[in-house]
Amino acid sequence: FNGSGFIDHHRNYLYLVDVDSGITTQLTNGMFNVEFACFSNDGRKIAYISVDDWRRSIIRNVYILVLETMEVSKVTKDNLSVSSIDWSPNDKQLLLQACTLERGWASHYHLWILDLESGHIEPLTKQYDRNTMAFVSSDSIGPYRVRSHPKWCSDGNIYVG
Repeated sequence: FNGSGFIDHHRNYLYLVDVDSGITTQLTNGMFNVEFACFSNDGRKIAYISVDDWRRSIIRNVYILVLETMEVSKVTKDNLSVSSIDWSPNDKQLLLQACTLERGWASHYHLWILDLESGHIEPLTKQYDRNTMAFVSSDSIGPYRVRSHPKWCSDGNIYVG
């Protein structure tokens, strides 16, 4: 509800814009919302986070879109709330900032490495009882909150801001 009516029918999709021609191409569509997206380092793929079911909006999955074929594959299994993603320098893994929802909305977000070939997810910060996201609650953070998006740099280091 946005003060003038329900907005559940509005969706967030991915679009590709050719800067020179101004031509816009819609890349995704359906009954889901794209929350975050990231181009692979070689520019051939886009990893994106999607809320697939508005009744379970805490579940956010990761998908890979191959731009040449428009083939989409789901790489997570409805068991995480993923807030951001970044590609490894060689584009074979993804860095996820996600929580396993063991305490529902009160769960800490940790960093994970997702191997795209095997599908194996390895926790990086799970052993620490700390959140990798800086937030208190949506009512107290104000309109100027900046979300941290961990970055996997070309030197192999991972930075969290």
